[in-house]
Amino acid sequence: MRRRWFQRPVMRFATVLPLTVVVLLWPQIAAAQVLLYTSPVEYSVVLRGFDPPDATWGSGHRGVDFAAPDSAVIRAAADGMVTFAGPVVTHVWASIAHADGHLSTYGPLTALRVQPGDMVTRGTVIGRLAAGGHGAGNADHGLHFSLRHNGDYIDPFSVLPAGGLVTLVGESMWMAGGAPPRAQSNWGGGRLGGLLVQSSRKTTLPYAYYPPNANHLLLVGGLATSSDSDLPDPALLGYAADSVTRFSYAGLDQPYQPEHTWDGPLAYVDLFEETLRDIALRQPGRAVDLVVHSQGGLIIVAYLASRNALTDPTLPPIGNVVMFGVPMSGSDLAALGVLIRDEMGLSTPIDALQRFTGLGTDTLRLDAPAIRELDPRSDAIRSLSDAWKEAWNSAFDELPHGPLVLRPNVLSVAGAHDLVVAPGRTRITSGQMPEDAQAFLHERVLPGGHGSMKHTAAANETMWRFLAGEEIVESDGYLARAVGATFGGLISAARFALSDLMVPRHPSATGCFGVNRLLSRC
Repeated sequence: MRRRWFQRPVMRFATVLPLTVVVLLWPQIAAAQVLLYTSPVEYSVVLRGFDPPDATWGSGHRGVDFAAPDSAVIRAAADGMVTFAGPVVTHVWASIAHADGHLSTYGPLTALRVQPGDMVTRGTVIGRLAAGGHGAGNADHGLHFSLRHNGDYIDPFSVLPAGGLVTLVGESMWMAGGAPPRAQSNWGGGRLGGLLVQSSRKTTLPYAYYPPNANHLLLVGGLATSSDSDLPDPALLGYAADSVTRFSYAGLDQPYQPEHTWDGPLAYVDLFEETLRDIALRQPGRAVDLVVHSQGGLIIVAYLASRNALTDPTLPPIGNVVMFGVPMSGSDLAALGVLIRDEMGLSTPIDALQRFTGLGTDTLRLDAPAIRELDPRSDAIRSLSDAWKEAWNSAFDELPHGPLVLRPNVLSVAGAHDLVVAPGRTRITSGQMPEDAQAFLHERVLPGGHGSMKHTAAANETMWRFLAGEEIVESDGYLARAVGATFGGLISAARFALSDLMVPRHPSATGCFGVNRLLSRC
């Protein structure tokens, strides 16, 4: 009688051997899987670190305690399966088994959202932080997060690169990666006071795996941007998607194009206020941090100086403000545009050239209202500057009052090589603010130009530290400011020579000079 195929020794061996190998090596195969872990809670302060006991039953701390308010949302640190969710003595805990062999535990919890057997992904809400303490005598506070591998407790931060942070600053220059985890020396603005700045390449690595604070983040782009334009990437700073809103010049949740940004900063203050109300409606009681670029900064300056109604419950409180390349005293490049278009009298040929070639028609036309409003000599810039100074002075009177009475922390970042908004034009103090205000107003000059600086490792580190309330490196960039001032001075001199000496202004019609006047087009 013929043997069946599996009765043959060779076939039996060929079938059983692979199965045996898989069974024996499964723990190693599972452990070889690489999972991405993130912090289970959106808060950065560690109240108590990992302190393994000397013996199995010895004293120590078998996890880390994150500072977080009662009822804070707790999320799964990585993909896995819930193996336990329920009470242990007087507290509720949850544990998740991960494919790499780790077991993570979270507690004390309330409002559990999972049960044993549930498959979860990284970021899945598993519950909220219960009130009160935990540990011996309930002496510990915050979220206790522990990690075990093969039954042994390990440091939870071992699954987060560089202890939860990716280093962006080294001893000699800004860089992505490396040690130590915190900068050990000040940047100082670079060599020669900021003229020859130390480099900082664009970073694609996260600076942090948790946000710097519990606030919502609102991003505002600048002139000639669109919905697809690059802004500082909040994901690299540890923010979850539901904690970030991007301002749209076209309306709430609407995509926008460059032409939507052309009307000048004052035209968008109402829309900005509407965006804040929408955030307050979605996340009531949550403060908002602002990160703004270029013209976007003047929108929020106008809002803060005149519209920031502290008693309006439909508006969220403003926490911190980070400004990148904001023309607090105007843009010299805008002044150059006004000089070329109006004061050199070239508006007619430039308009014809743009219509014929399409040059700038979908990014920025020289007749866009924003060009004139961003001119350092414009009424818009002067009125914004005056309103800002008055609001800060009122906040530091003997009887503090006004829209800035709560004194938000403000950081203004200038690009050392920025000629669109030279470093000197970003000054928020100019020596005219109350002396006490200097603790709330911070200025730095960082590597890069008008667009590139906000994506550098230097900017990511500085922004995260500032929003977390940590000390930020000194970088005054004195010489960079001087070079920018020289550029602005040359434009001012050219304007004076062309409009006031060679072809004096018409006494009754603004813009009636240069070629326009010679052609009698006024």
